[in-house]
Amino acid sequence: MTAQTKLTGFKTANHAPTTTNNASTVSRNKMTQAEFREAVEEYAAHAVDEYEPFHCIDLDEVDIRVSDKMVATAGKAIQKNNDYSMKFSFKAYEEWGWGEDIESIIRHELIHIVQFIKNKEVAHGKFFQHLAAKLDVTQYCDKFTDYNYLLVCSECGDVAGGRYKKSKLVKDPANSGYQSRCCSATLESREA
Repeated sequence: MTAQTKLTGFKTANHAPTTTNNASTVSRNKMTQAEFREAVEEYAAHAVDEYEPFHCIDLDEVDIRVSDKMVATAGKAIQKNNDYSMKFSFKAYEEWGWGEDIESIIRHELIHIVQFIKNKEVAHGKFFQHLAAKLDVTQYCDKFTDYNYLLVCSECGDVAGGRYKKSKLVKDPANSGYQSRCCSATLESREA
């Protein structure tokens, strides 16, 4: 983002920061990765100020990153020793644009940071579910990229699932122990 570009307030209905660039307004759905990262940082700061459960978080101690390689998850909180970081998928932003889905994902990952700080189990158990309900956060998000490999029923050909990487299941689905729900048959894989 250039020195002339400025992120301002959470005045819109969905709390998205407004980006202005002197005479023109930059759309929240046309951000670069750097602009998206800054918007995530700004919304995270807003959430830490706004929501009491996040008051224990010092965002200066949390590394916020954006990845264009994340395809299976829209966000990820990481603790390594006493260092905290959050990573967000640029592909999810490109698919959905800025809105409640992205903001919910940011709050979701902030809940995990709270879990790290308070030494709680870092999973989606009771502590997570309690905070998620208070903060209008879901546990799962919609898929935002297409699978590279499909797993299909060997009997009827219905799609049973998919994978992004060439895993053991994709390489040898017949011997995986998994069965289709439709026919209880073995699975086959094919490129999407």
